[in-house]
Amino acid sequence: MVYGYALMKREKETYGLPCYCSDEWGDNFKITKVRLFSTKEERDNAMKIEKKNYGYEEGTNMLPFETKSKQGKLTLC
Repeated sequence: MVYGYALMKREKETYGLPCYCSDEWGDNFKITKVRLFSTKEERDNAMKIEKKNYGYEEGTNMLPFETKSKQGKLTLC
């Protein structure tokens, strides 16, 4: 199994609409960074360091994940 986490950034999508139509704007999420580790403990420690150094809020910008034993399967935590 491979463990890791992804950093996501939320961006507003205006679809070319003016500001008075802001209720029709949407949110897009862009993955800005992915890090992989061989153990869950390494991943958890790296996530703590990342949060401490860059101030990411838990559950908002950082998403932990792990792969299954079969190739191509991914489980988000």
